[in-house]
Amino acid sequence: MSDYYSKSNSSGYIKPRSLLDSLARYDSLKPPEGALRPPLRTPSSTSRDGSRRGRFRNSDYQRRRRPMSSKKSEKRSTTSTTSTVVAAGDPNQNWDRRRFRCCFGCMHIKTGAFVIGILDVLWISAAFGRGVHLFLTVKDNPMAVSWFVVSTLMAVLGCFSILAMFYGMWKEEYLWIIPKLVVTLFSVILMLVMILVLIYLIFDHSQFIIDLVAEHVTSSDYEQARFTVKIGGTTMILLCLFLAFVQSWFYLLLYRCFKFFKRRYVWLNVQAKMAVERNANNFGDGKFDRDSFLRAWCDGRRLRKRDGEILADHAHLSVPEVFQTFDRTQSCSDV
Repeated sequence: MSDYYSKSNSSGYIKPRSLLDSLARYDSLKPPEGALRPPLRTPSSTSRDGSRRGRFRNSDYQRRRRPMSSKKSEKRSTTSTTSTVVAAGDPNQNWDRRRFRCCFGCMHIKTGAFVIGILDVLWISAAFGRGVHLFLTVKDNPMAVSWFVVSTLMAVLGCFSILAMFYGMWKEEYLWIIPKLVVTLFSVILMLVMILVLIYLIFDHSQFIIDLVAEHVTSSDYEQARFTVKIGGTTMILLCLFLAFVQSWFYLLLYRCFKFFKRRYVWLNVQAKMAVERNANNFGDGKFDRDSFLRAWCDGRRLRKRDGEILADHAHLSVPEVFQTFDRTQSCSDV
């Protein structure tokens, strides 16, 4: 007999032990008071050979109809207070959820954004090095000068956006990720434009494309230079297509990281505002109890630096006061 149900003394009917327990599992179904539930099979029933069998005839039906045990009901009742917090959207409560992971679930989106920053540093260094090499090799060609100017501009903007993204992830400021999103989107557009320019230069037989992909071929070897230009130009077009695809994928990952930090920022502000309101309701005489405020907000979570700044802003306190009060609060344990 399950702990969740109890048997009536006068009959073999089964009824819930408590109406509250019944409503906890079936919140939308409200049976009338005093209603009894007919048994699926009485516990006193036996098989043909006289051996006692369970209430249910088969295990599938038993798994489908077995009520929630007392331990599960207690666990659900204890976690009911935090269900609204999780539903409100705390990213750290659901750190391993699929929507916050990337690379086929191998890493969190924050780690993925950090890897993207490292890869972009390598890509920017390679593009800038190639632009400097072309500028030093063929200074007379205006296309080489244009390549050098564009690569230098992209290197400066890329380094600034990467540093801003790292700072935003460190401080958990989602607005600092916007420059990296803009630069990544601009890189995708630049790659597509570069593909069109390379196609035009290949069919136009420009001297710049020869200097770009066949710089070691002399002008007398025209047929060899033309063949090398076609092969090298096609390779560069495929490389630009690949880089455009990779940058588009990076843009989607960075946008998800932006949404993650924005969601966390909004959640922290909402929770801090609710904690201030609860504290004001508990102390109606205008007295502000910092210990109870932090105890109500933290609830056993680790207080980060960004959390303390948001709390200080909503509670009209300084950041050192918040952390000093948090250290004195015994109920907020470091996890």
